[in-house]
Amino acid sequence: MDAKFRNMGISSLLIASFLILLSACNPTTLTQVWKSPDYQGGPVEDIAIMAVFPSQGVSNRFEEIVSSEFQKAGIKTMLGYKIVNGKRKLSKKELDEALNKAGADDVLVFKFKGVEKQKTYYPPSVNVFPDFYYSYYRYWWYTYDVVRTPGYIQTDRWVQVESNLYQAKPDMLIWTGLSETINPDGVEKLAESIAKEVIRKLSAEGLIKANSEYLK
Repeated sequence: MDAKFRNMGISSLLIASFLILLSACNPTTLTQVWKSPDYQGGPVEDIAIMAVFPSQGVSNRFEEIVSSEFQKAGIKTMLGYKIVNGKRKLSKKELDEALNKAGADDVLVFKFKGVEKQKTYYPPSVNVFPDFYYSYYRYWWYTYDVVRTPGYIQTDRWVQVESNLYQAKPDMLIWTGLSETINPDGVEKLAESIAKEVIRKLSAEGLIKANSEYLK
């Protein structure tokens, strides 16, 4: 087999393996997590999902994706934009009445905090692949194929979203966490990634009871 094509095959295999590994990892991490020591209740249910993003359309879509993920986990949720009937601002009394009418006992608010960009320089590298098993002559001579990768600069975007879980009655903060998501491909991927991480964390804290199939 020609060394050029063999190296292309090896490189393709490595790239494919990397992509599979990457797809299996959640691009979102939760930091600055806090749980109220005053909360004595059990797992919450009937959660109103509310998102606060610069665009109302993005906020609504974010709520839909997050709500869908929670329902996959077996948690009953309601869409915030339907509860407030599309209104941007409500008084505390009006919002309390709307939540009560919808049957929401708790509120999970997602607030867009901003985007941080980070540039990373990756210097040139040399990858050495042993190819002596492909031929008795090469095996005897014990040679290596060398592939050189030029240096490059990669710019990553970290999207920060704060997630706050409140008990509606009485009005109190139960849990909060700041999420960072690297290079999300659209609001759907961002919402899905954050929802999965929040669900896992809330479940681990005993604040929701997600089904075991979802947590696998």
